[in-house]
Amino acid sequence: MVIRRTSVWMVSIVLALGVAVNYIDRGNVSVAAPLIQKDFGLDPVQLGGLFSAFFAAYAVMQIPAGVLVDRLNLKWLYAGAFVLWSGSTAATALAGGFISLLLLRVVLSVGESVSMPASFKILASRFREDERGVANGILDSGNKFGPAIGTLMGGLFVARYGWRLPFLATG
Repeated sequence: MVIRRTSVWMVSIVLALGVAVNYIDRGNVSVAAPLIQKDFGLDPVQLGGLFSAFFAAYAVMQIPAGVLVDRLNLKWLYAGAFVLWSGSTAATALAGGFISLLLLRVVLSVGESVSMPASFKILASRFREDERGVANGILDSGNKFGPAIGTLMGGLFVARYGWRLPFLATG
């Protein structure tokens, strides 16, 4: 019984790491924005569009993602979503302009939209009611550590290697 409970707690930590990666991926564009803006000659409205595209599509996708989480095999759905968001992040390093960046931000949001509904369902199904507060706290720490790590490391990478490497590395 002890081994099983330990493995359940590891699930919470792995999900938190997935959420941290989510937040690193979505924050890359903010860290790299000055160099992206310069490279592609973007005006402030276009830059704002890149920032907003992710969140608008992410918000729209939350309900369909929840439906998929309830209807499909959760393990394969989450794995597919992880591949989609990682691939779109890596592909951003190859972007050639505003439109490709914008489309990749939307694809990123589609992949990442599965993460939270799937994580909540996993926690609800694996943890006893008296454990769910801590399990959700561990999960939620991922969306705090992700931006903290991503902003610091992303800034260091962008300053040293340019804006494309952080996307490739996190993808």
